[in-house]
Parts: sequence; structure tokens; C-alpha cells
Amino acid sequence: MSVSVTPVLPRDTGKGNLSATRYQLLWLVAAIYWVISGATRAVLAGKSLAAGQIGPGDLPGVLGIGAGLDLIVALGIGAPLALYLLLVPERLYRASAHRVAIRLLLALTFFGMTYLAAVEYFFFDEFNARFNYVAVEYLIYPHEVFVNIWESYPVGRVIACAAALSGALLWTFRTAVRTSLAATSRLRERIAPAAFALLLPVAGIWLLPGSGLEHNRVAAELAANGIRSFLGSAYTSHLDYNQYYYTLDEREAAERVRRLVAQPNPTFLRATPTRSRGTLRTREQPGRSTSSFCCRNRSGPSSSASRETSVASPRISIAWPAKALSSHAPTPPAPER
Repeated sequence: MSVSVTPVLPRDTGKGNLSATRYQLLWLVAAIYWVISGATRAVLAGKSLAAGQIGPGDLPGVLGIGAGLDLIVALGIGAPLALYLLLVPERLYRASAHRVAIRLLLALTFFGMTYLAAVEYFFFDEFNARFNYVAVEYLIYPHEVFVNIWESYPVGRVIACAAALSGALLWTFRTAVRTSLAATSRLRERIAPAAFALLLPVAGIWLLPGSGLEHNRVAAELAANGIRSFLGSAYTSHLDYNQYYYTLDEREAAERVRRLVAQPNPTFLRATPTRSRGTLRTREQPGRSTSSFCCRNRSGPSSSASRETSVASPRISIAWPAKALSSHAPTPPAPER
């Protein structure tokens, strides 16, 4: 009697073990982004703490809420990859050209993460804020700012360091990448991890509590996520005026405007100042047909030679730059007669 022995191989090397499936690529990308974003927040928080912009009591909220937001954004970034890993056929997934393309995509992704962390550091150092509508306008008007950025910041060294770090990350996790690319799976076995990766960010948006850092703008910005802030600013096109521009009391601002437009022997027409969305506005008194803020110069050889200077009509909005807020505003010279 002859007995034949046939080796039994596992039908699916990835079944029941997420660490050995193609989704290991997704968890790897999400984890690396989470670590890089958390390290960036820790560096910025340490710098703000040393500068006295936040207190030690703000650190738990900054780091804890920030870590939760980073996890949600990490999985959100990986959502396209999760869909791709779900739908790509097994034969294409195991092809040699596909493996090369995946490694190249990972290298570019790691480079983008590290370079973005450096950009966010310099942006926060300049504005004490995550990416806001100023960053959006940098992309809308690149020619006006990119030359200045290249001259003001070590862009070349940052690119070189980001490239080196991305290569180091790809080399460090080469075994995990190789294992994931060699794993086999069926479509029905990939649905559960794909659903988990796609639904967790949505659930996290509703379940994550508030930061409780509204008392300190810098602490709230540290707890935020840069990518999330950028997308929100791009969608709303909003920048909080009071947070990023100097403001003055209405009476003080009106006095400075009077000094700036004053001429010899003027008479100012009274106007009622109002504030709308952080800007000083003036409106006319009822029954007056003159401009909202103007002065009449009575000097001259005769009353018919009187001149009237108007700031704006019928409404004005004044946004003073920082240099214009000195305690002694200069008085412009009188016009030539």
C-alpha cells in the first residue's frame, strides 16, 4: 500500500491577521503620520511654553486632544489608500511593477509628511497658528510669495533633510512593506478592515470632545491639526480679524484719523463710530448729506475757496497695519495752495 503525502499550505496568508495583510501598508502610513505630527506638536508646545505663551496646565489638553485629531486625520489621509487596497485585484497587487509603484508612492508620502512638518514649524513660528487662510493665499498667489520664502527660509536644506528622512523610513520598514506586498487575500476578507479604516475617522469627528482651550488661542492652535485647519480655511475663506490684526478702541481710532487728515483751521463733522466684525466703521448722522468722516478747511482767501477732504463715503473700514499704531501718528502736511 502506498501513501502519498501532499503538503497543505494556508489558503490566505492574511486571513484573520491584519498585520500580515495588504492593509499593513495603511496602518504603517497612518502610524508614521501620527508620530511625525505628534512630534511636531511637542516641539511647538515646548517652544511656546518656554516663551510663556502657554502654561504647564495647557499641555495635557494640547497633547491629548491633538493626538486624537492627528489619528482622525491620519486615517482620513489613508482613506484613498484603503479604497484602493480594497478594490485592486490580487493579480495586479502581486505584480512586480505594482510593487515598485507602491514603494515609490510610499517614499513620496513619507517625504511629503516630513516636509510638511518642517513647513508647519516655520509657519507657526511666524503666525503662532496652524495653517490658516494665509497659507491658502500662499498657494493661490504663488509668484508673490515663493521667491520671498526661498530667500527667507532654508528651503533647500529642508528638502534635502526630508528626502533623507523619507529614505530612512522606507528602509527601516522595508520588511513590513515586503510582507504586506506578498500577502494574499480575497475581496470579502478585505471588506471589514476597509470599513473600519473608512468609518473610524467619521466616528471620531463626533466622539472627540472639545479641547477646552478656548481661553488661550496659542494652546488651541497647538492642539489643532494643520491639514484639518488648512482644509477648513480653504472651504470657508475666513480669517479671524481680531486674532491676526491689531485693533483700537473706536474713540482712539477716530482721534488718530482726525490727526491724519487734519489741515489748518479744520472743522470736523461728527460721525457715529460702529464696529463690525473687528473693523472700525463710521456712519453718517441722520439728515446729513456729507461724507461719513470729513473735515472742512476754512482757511484761504475767501469762503468760496474752502476745500473738503473725505476719507471714505458713505462708509469706511479701517485696518491699520502694525507700524501705523504708534502712539504718535504723524500729521500729513497741508496741501499746496
